[in-house]
Amino acid sequence: MRTKLLLSCLVFLTQFCVFAQTTIVIRPPIGAGKDAAIRSDFPTTNFGDVGDFIANAWTAGDPFFMRTYFDFDLSVLPAGVLITNATLSLYGNNGSGHHQASSGSNESWIKRVTTPWDEHTVTWNNQPQTTGLHAVTIPQSSYQYQNYPSIDLTQLIQDYLLNPESSFGMVFMLKTEQTYRCMLFCSNDYGDLSITPKLTITYTLPCNTLEGSVTYANAGSTPLAGVKVKLIRDGNVLADSTLTNESGHYSFTVCTPGNYTVVPTCTLPVNYINATDALIALKHFVGITTLEGVFFKAADVNQDNSVNSTDAMMILQRFIQDINTFPPGDWCFENPEVALPDPNPVVLNIKGLCYGDLDASRVNQ
Repeated sequence: MRTKLLLSCLVFLTQFCVFAQTTIVIRPPIGAGKDAAIRSDFPTTNFGDVGDFIANAWTAGDPFFMRTYFDFDLSVLPAGVLITNATLSLYGNNGSGHHQASSGSNESWIKRVTTPWDEHTVTWNNQPQTTGLHAVTIPQSSYQYQNYPSIDLTQLIQDYLLNPESSFGMVFMLKTEQTYRCMLFCSNDYGDLSITPKLTITYTLPCNTLEGSVTYANAGSTPLAGVKVKLIRDGNVLADSTLTNESGHYSFTVCTPGNYTVVPTCTLPVNYINATDALIALKHFVGITTLEGVFFKAADVNQDNSVNSTDAMMILQRFIQDINTFPPGDWCFENPEVALPDPNPVVLNIKGLCYGDLDASRVNQ
């Protein structure tokens, strides 16, 4: 078996509109999953390519025990998800040389594995450590080769995601390792994909609050009311828009993962561009001062990605009303970006300026 063959795994996605809920089914192609049996009477032998997914206590002259370690690649899940349901489906194996007849209960455990292991080197002697926290019980079989299509692993999978540094799959083992007891299913190597193990996970993405204030970039951080704020996802998708209130505040609720950019636009009047603004641009050009951030953006009135004497001249022309606008328009803002979801509320405060108003002397109207 090849491990972690994510790109060729059969991962089916079904989207639901309510509460950003998603269901995925993880069932790797035959031989591409990660599972391995171990056996106490062959303590240094690896059984990484067998078709048996088995928990066993039997005899072969002397008593022996078998356990199965397995793992699913959960990297298909976005970060920060809340697991609302996770079920493991296991299917009876009637083509094995092992017997499922029992002289006692074959009730079994599924426990989380807390240390690393390798599918093709794990043996009875070097088997990894496990934890009994939120261990799952598989009840005693009612008949030979019984299917268990919906073993509830919800809490176990959530633990797995919350503790990635100590989560390396699971172990399937009898609760009572005494002969003669066996629970037997098909492994990922069985040869019939329809009855190999599968993990079905339903999760919700936490909705984020994204908020902040839009203010003028002057000493008093004057609030800008009535500014339209657009929320752009992944560069080109308009996810939402709103208007700032009288305090310049805006707020969004975001439930879809992505990279978001906050883009304010403004039609408030422009005034008080003056000769001082032209002088500030010229000082930057000759190296006397340095304009940064939104001030640099506001000074680059011809949008050539530099601030030079041409910008200073155009600002002066606007002051004496030789021109009544700049090529990029009247307003510029910071455009902060953030990747969501985030486990915490996100606050993005945004500064804006009128193009050319480099001393930030605009008067509210």
